[in-house]
Amino acid sequence: MTQTHAPILPPGQRRRMMVSCGVAAVLVAGSLVSARFAGLRFNQTPSMPRGIWQVAHVAGPLGRGQIVTVCPPDTKAVRLGAERGYVPQGDCPGGYEALVKPIAAVQGDLVEVAASGVRVNGHQVDGTAQLDQDSAGRPLRAFPAGAYQ
Repeated sequence: MTQTHAPILPPGQRRRMMVSCGVAAVLVAGSLVSARFAGLRFNQTPSMPRGIWQVAHVAGPLGRGQIVTVCPPDTKAVRLGAERGYVPQGDCPGGYEALVKPIAAVQGDLVEVAASGVRVNGHQVDGTAQLDQDSAGRPLRAFPAGAYQ
């Protein structure tokens, strides 16, 4: 038995569909670029609520509790984090996504690191107890314990 295959759409409709898809792709890309210029960022990491964040430039010093976006440095530890999927790809140097993080300590604060977690000026920072492994069971290297100014 011989089977024949006919295109799902006639050539004219197929061409219009391809043009429509191309126009839609250009509009989506343009919207993303425009959002970037408007100071909007998409956070896709679970450490802060996922979604669209508006970036506002702050005059003066930053303070504890403020939320900032930072480009992670291109270090061995960050490269390992990217390989393991902790740090998404993005527009920062090194190809990383900017991270959205709250400021826990500022200049002059005493930061103490221990297996039980991080303390700033004697106050425990929630959710900072060191883990031996990640959610995939891979070993994690502990940050050196000690006091840091």
